Amino acid sequence: MNGGTSAVTEEVAAALIAAIPDAVVVIDERGEVQYINGAFGDLFGYAPEEVLGEPVTRIIPEGLWGRHEQSLERYVETGERRIDWSWIEFPALHADGREFLDESE
Repeated sequence: MNGGTSAVTEEVAAALIAAIPDAVVVIDERGEVQYINGAFGDLFGYAPEEVLGEPVTRIIPEGLWGRHEQSLERYVETGERRIDWSWIEFPALHADGREFLDESE
């Protein structure tokens, strides 16, 4: 693939993710937030500059940090995921500090 094609693909992917009505957060292998869509900001109450480049644990209740980090480490090492991402419900932290249940499909 040439450089122009992958750039177009990234632009198209970003446009599609931005249009999704559900909250989307993309993290890297270190667990740092690389992208959020507008629905994420609406639901979680964060502006992009507050979470981009930050650990995703910023939006995860502290009691779940260890479990998240173990799961991410296993996924990075093996490619194995144990969560059915077709639907998931998990506790999350709003920018104002309150916990809420995020339901994603």
